Amino acid sequence: RVDMPVADLFAEDSVELMPEGAETLRVIAGALGNPRFALRGYRVDLLYGVRDTGSGVTGNRAALARAGALVRSLESQGLPPSRLSAGLLPDFAGTARFHFTIELETPAAEAGGEG
Repeated sequence: RVDMPVADLFAEDSVELMPEGAETLRVIAGALGNPRFALRGYRVDLLYGVRDTGSGVTGNRAALARAGALVRSLESQGLPPSRLSAGLLPDFAGTARFHFTIELETPAAEAGGEG
């Protein structure tokens, strides 16, 4: 997982990615587009930190919009939507978490056995 300050991704009060944030997402998309990962299953959960979830969807509309902007940026760079998700992470305000899950092949499948 990678935790990044939201201020490194977005301008204040904006859903537009700053150049540094866009470059970070280009690096992530490039790494996951590498055939080494593309052949295996992977998942990226983009979690946008909020103070709490007590205010529900309405109170966290800006956070949801920013989380969605991160996912759309990765989709626009060729990552399959089925491997991406976005959500809110309570008690983690000011930070975006990129949680990566890479599925590894089983030893039987690697050895040519049934799997």
